[in-house]
Amino acid sequence: MINQYSADEGAGQYQTEDAGAEIDKKKVLFLVGGLAVVIVLIVAIFSFMGGDSGDNGPSGDNPPVDPKIVCGDGKCDKTENCADCVKDCGCKADEECSFEKKCVEKEIEPEGPECGDGVCDASENCFDCKDCRCGTGMRCSPTEKICVKPVCGDGRCESPEEPYTCCIDCFCTNPSEECNTDTKKCELIELSLSEERARELIESHYESEGKTVVSMNARGPWKWDDVPILLFEVTIDGQEWPSKVGVYEDERVEELPAM
Repeated sequence: MINQYSADEGAGQYQTEDAGAEIDKKKVLFLVGGLAVVIVLIVAIFSFMGGDSGDNGPSGDNPPVDPKIVCGDGKCDKTENCADCVKDCGCKADEECSFEKKCVEKEIEPEGPECGDGVCDASENCFDCKDCRCGTGMRCSPTEKICVKPVCGDGRCESPEEPYTCCIDCFCTNPSEECNTDTKKCELIELSLSEERARELIESHYESEGKTVVSMNARGPWKWDDVPILLFEVTIDGQEWPSKVGVYEDERVEELPAM
């Protein structure tokens, strides 16, 4: 039997088989490389997700989490400070908590006069500070802010002035008194008209009007419109209420309106 394949044909057949084997090797390598890439990506994704969740516990890549910090446990932790947690991070007696929330040494204020300490210092005065009260018989001048003695006759009634020490400035308030400019005191009004004579004048006044006086009660010296009088309460027959009657030193009799 004659062999139909020549030597050249055999060589070509072997070359074709070698080329096919080479192609198969490349496909395998390509598949293996692609599979390796996919595996690397999957591992990376799971590692990333596992790192965020924190479920894997302490490891070289995930440091341990600090225990929960509680204010009041007696420990001043690094996240606590003197402003937010005084119980744990309170300052010492000679320290204070600054705006930066740190304990710093207190600033010592310079000693000086203090109003209310009972001492009248050189920088204090009677008008602005109760430590410098004026003594008896003195007053505090609001303009000079010093203790001065009131001057009777300056037109101002100032403590300790009053009607019985300086009636020139502090007018008499009792209508039965008047100011004695010599003694500068309020004194009872003195009239040259006697009470007996005043009663006679009142009786005569009402008799001339055809009225009968039932009773007269002397109220004493008085001032009416700044004029001294002797004041009486007079009851007239047939009249329900007594009348106020004044008798002047010139012996005028006048019925006064109700006081």
